[in-house]
Amino acid sequence: MKKLIIFLVIIIGIFAGGTYYMDSKIEDKFESMKNSSDFHLKNSEFHRGFTTSHGFIEGQITKDDIIKAVKNIHLYNPKETQLLLDEINKIALQSIDFRYDFTMKHSLLNGSIEQEGDVKITTPDISAALIAIFKTDAPIHIKSNTAINVTHAEFSLKDISIKGAMLNSFNIITETTNDKKLKEYTFKIGKISMPSINFEIKGLEANLKFDEPIDLKQLFKFAKNYTVNFKIQSINVGNFVKLSDIAD
Repeated sequence: MKKLIIFLVIIIGIFAGGTYYMDSKIEDKFESMKNSSDFHLKNSEFHRGFTTSHGFIEGQITKDDIIKAVKNIHLYNPKETQLLLDEINKIALQSIDFRYDFTMKHSLLNGSIEQEGDVKITTPDISAALIAIFKTDAPIHIKSNTAINVTHAEFSLKDISIKGAMLNSFNIITETTNDKKLKEYTFKIGKISMPSINFEIKGLEANLKFDEPIDLKQLFKFAKNYTVNFKIQSINVGNFVKLSDIAD
């Protein structure tokens, strides 16, 4: 289960690191998704409507794609990159097939585009495992809103509940400029709970704001001009540690 979740989190990172949500024209968004180098396209359809359009992308993400994405993260400490690569190399899985069904709502008044959809994993063995963990084989939800100067995007993982352990409200949120550079990045987890060892964290959130927007691939590279806000609503560990309203 741990290795599968690592795979899914990296896949969310691949989608979050893509620039195809930021195009300001309907057809450009679809073409950018379809022609992305982050995965291998297998099939696609797009149906343009007057105020609402919809379509799907079917593709495959290979283990090599995952490794390439990790290497492109540019972590400040190369040892951290290598540790993550070591974990990925232990995974026997060589590829994951997916289908992304989406809807776009476009306003004729202000030119904004709202896009929303779910990523369904269609590799049979993986799909069955996901249903056991997430109660669905479509564990990734994507929602974005592109206005004139900025794109707000949210990438969410469905809640996990297995053998008493729980993880809910896992979100990555990005704010990007119209030239496809990152202004703000937020990582959030609503709750992590492991009742068997009486452990619980609520309201974990880390927010980075950049004085000057940066290239998405430079997100985890050490930079000087940014502000970090970190907070945790509460931590409970057994009967010994009880903390609340932790913030930097």
